[in-house]
Amino acid sequence: MGFAEPRPLSGPRLTPWAEGDYASSMLRAVFYDLDGTLVDSEADNCDVISRVLAGLGKTASAEERRFVVGHSWNEVHALLCRNHALAIAPSELISLAVAERSALARDRGVRALPGAREVPRRLSVRFSQTVVSGSSREEVAMSLVAIGIDDLFP
Repeated sequence: MGFAEPRPLSGPRLTPWAEGDYASSMLRAVFYDLDGTLVDSEADNCDVISRVLAGLGKTASAEERRFVVGHSWNEVHALLCRNHALAIAPSELISLAVAERSALARDRGVRALPGAREVPRRLSVRFSQTVVSGSSREEVAMSLVAIGIDDLFP
């Protein structure tokens, strides 16, 4: 038994901006990632880990700095404890990182990526929205305030 040839789709195009289109009738919510989607923070996250480790008398390797991008705090905590024989709770590591990230944000600012302000604001009139992130709640809140869209994510 073979597969049928795909048929061309008919009907309205899937464009989220058009009123009354197919996409808007199916779409109910929009989920945004924070780091690398709404804010340009991935390099800052690497610097945060370096600063946290320096405060603990350790040096972050290039591999550890790269690992931070795209991994959860639990994964980062496990790697750092294993590599540096740290006896630190995940919550303490996150607290130290939040303090360092806040300091970096004060020093460098938080950089919104293109569309990070406009797209959520435009979509907020029609869809529920939320932010999903491997960053802590404190980091998410700080970033959303910094780029001026915290009112869209109560």
